[in-house]
Amino acid sequence: MKLIVITSLYEFTKEIERFLREKKVLAYFEMDVQGFKVFEENENFKENWFVSGPRQRPTNSLGVFAFIENQKASQLMQALKEFDEEHGNILNAFSVNVEESV
Repeated sequence: MKLIVITSLYEFTKEIERFLREKKVLAYFEMDVQGFKVFEENENFKENWFVSGPRQRPTNSLGVFAFIENQKASQLMQALKEFDEEHGNILNAFSVNVEESV
């Protein structure tokens, strides 16, 4: 099982929710997130991570979390990459192994 984590600016909430419905992600949770960029520009983890300049904050963002079976998670990550490219790089997504659950 994988945990899929998606972050995006809050203004793209509807697009991401529509994407999840289209991809038949039947259960997920989302939360409001305030993003902070506190590293220097030359560190460049990701230029579009929350805000455009160093030490600007906060940015109203969205966090989406879904537990997905391994095979579907790979397909979903590929679809997220395509969706992100089509929409001008509006999100960041991660797939994390879930080792154990109760």
